[in-house]
Amino acid sequence: MFFCRCRIFMHPVLFCLPFLFLVCASAAFATALDDYIAQEDPSYGWTIDSTSAFGSGGMVYNLDLTSQTWRSGADVNRSVWQHRLNIAVPQYRPSDLVLLIVEGGSNTSTPLDITEYAYISSMLGCTVALLQTVPNQPLRFYNPATTSLYEDNAIGHTYDKYLNAFVEGEPHPDPTWPLLLPMVKSAVRAMDAIQECLAQESSMNITRFIVGGASKRGWTTWLTAAVDDRVVGIIPIVIDILNMDRQMAHHKNAYATYPATSSTYYMYNGYSTAIRPYTERQVFDRLETPAGESLRDIVDPYYYRDRLTMPKLIINSTGDQFFLPDGIKFYFNQLPGKNYVYYLPNTDHSLGIDADNLDVIMGLLNFVRSFYPGGTPMPEMNWSFERDGSIRVVSEDEPYQARLWQAHVDGHRDFRLRTAGAIWQESALDGDGSGTYIAAVPEPESGWTGFFIQLDYESGMSLCSGLRVLPDVYGNGAEPPDVYGPEFALVSALPVLAGSGVEVFIAVQASETLSGIPTLEVNGNPVSLAQQENSLYTFSYTVGDSDANGDARIVCRGEDAWDNPGMAVFEGVCAIDTVPPECASVTVEPAFARPGDLVTIRFEASEPLLPTSRVTVNERIASRLVDKDMTYTYIYTVSELDTAGPASIDITLVDMAGNTADFHNEQALEITGALPLAAPLPLFLLLVLAGAVSLWRWKTVPWRKSAIGR
Repeated sequence: MFFCRCRIFMHPVLFCLPFLFLVCASAAFATALDDYIAQEDPSYGWTIDSTSAFGSGGMVYNLDLTSQTWRSGADVNRSVWQHRLNIAVPQYRPSDLVLLIVEGGSNTSTPLDITEYAYISSMLGCTVALLQTVPNQPLRFYNPATTSLYEDNAIGHTYDKYLNAFVEGEPHPDPTWPLLLPMVKSAVRAMDAIQECLAQESSMNITRFIVGGASKRGWTTWLTAAVDDRVVGIIPIVIDILNMDRQMAHHKNAYATYPATSSTYYMYNGYSTAIRPYTERQVFDRLETPAGESLRDIVDPYYYRDRLTMPKLIINSTGDQFFLPDGIKFYFNQLPGKNYVYYLPNTDHSLGIDADNLDVIMGLLNFVRSFYPGGTPMPEMNWSFERDGSIRVVSEDEPYQARLWQAHVDGHRDFRLRTAGAIWQESALDGDGSGTYIAAVPEPESGWTGFFIQLDYESGMSLCSGLRVLPDVYGNGAEPPDVYGPEFALVSALPVLAGSGVEVFIAVQASETLSGIPTLEVNGNPVSLAQQENSLYTFSYTVGDSDANGDARIVCRGEDAWDNPGMAVFEGVCAIDTVPPECASVTVEPAFARPGDLVTIRFEASEPLLPTSRVTVNERIASRLVDKDMTYTYIYTVSELDTAGPASIDITLVDMAGNTADFHNEQALEITGALPLAAPLPLFLLLVLAGAVSLWRWKTVPWRKSAIGR
């Protein structure tokens, strides 16, 4: 089944001065991105260019922001980055939260109108900031000289510079080349400026940011969240780039049935023409080289995924000309935290956060409001790609409607809007009444069918499953991607009943080779690995006093060589009992005994006992005789060595889980000692006794009476 690091920031409030903070990557590594963001830059600064009122009591602050100096004039014509930063503060809003929208634009053109963003601010009841000209552009590079480059052409050029300068086995001589580094720093410095400005002008203490952006600004959004703990939520739009090497291999294989270069089919060098700025520089064809791996470590959000613990609303297009519609399968299940997906059918890469994309705005509104104190939480839903080809969605919150979206293409695995057209159609989808929805689309005899599930909620929020394409094969015959996680089978869990302090051995078999040691939890507690033999893993767990009694919940997780996660839950295979047994109604018969006497000791236990339970009398072991209905009988022969007086009876109970309990008794048995030998009778008593016996015999013998009478 395909299921759906620690930084330290010091924020001194320094008005009109650079905001200093330290970034310590929580992962075991710090990248060139971390280093670049943490680097102090004296060129940072901002001024208020103008202010204006809007709505009922709202205020807009228009700032001129200098975010940094990137490289030098010897490398590029625009090394000092400048931006227009607009901050719309409605009258009623959370005092600590800002939605930061990262936008593009040119430094030589008129800035975007803030009006619609001020309107969004009023609708949200939240401060909204618009950061423009990310990246600064156009850029003209030297050595060698280029024309004015914009957007992907500028990014592709800097990636090419990084790749060409790479020397395997040596530190990169110039790791700040990738343009995503200054793009991310622009967003980080914008957050600094927003905090400083609003503290100065409105006495607001901003501590939380939700960051959103589309395309390259979506890429910036992912990486900003990876390096700054102030980001509590993100909205990346049309940027299915995570796990870059697998994404781009998928892209190339899917379109391999086209001519490598064709204006008719919008193809260049085996890829969609939309990404020509990268493919004409062979950037994606070098991703699996050592140089490409080094670049991915810096700019691929996938490699920062352990840091991305905040909630995420991922908005994608079904007809994106840059990315494949089913690219989410390469990263979604590897993301931590709460993650939500929303697809807009019959759209392309032009999606953004503006009035032309009302569905995006509605999703944004509901997502942001879930961060308010007392705000409506996001619906809880999970989805999975089943091995039978279906999609399964389970929603804890009941939607008012469920829809199945699907589209079919023939000849080429190509769902781009510009080539396939608006082919996505919807139909109603029924659930099972308990929040589960299954979409099972027949695998086509020819071509490919794409489909996904959409749930619409009364709150106005719509969420989707991942988008799936059947059959998941390529027209060129290339090996299809492995997107299923490993499966785990329980081999044994012994003992099946365990008490406090008992060591339980749990053996689990993985269905395939894993990328590392799987993790195992018992009732949420981590378990240590005891032994590994190929794909058989044996774990050791010692039951603690705090473990809940009853069936243990065993959870095993692991990833295969492609990072696909797998999980298995085992219940009813091992029970935990940490309650010790109790002893009642101890009786001893006879209560008084002499050496040589056989004593019976009988007691009742609260539960069945193991044979290792024992009874001792004066530290001598009694023999177990019979058990019946949890009444246990032991026998003991009093020894000549037992001292007269109260006997010390000790009972050790061991229940079936191994829990022990000790009981002591000194009142139930008294040792009386042996009887003394008889003393000799006095002589006169012996004579009297002898005479009495003789007289009795004379009187009772008849012939003696006859002789006397004669």
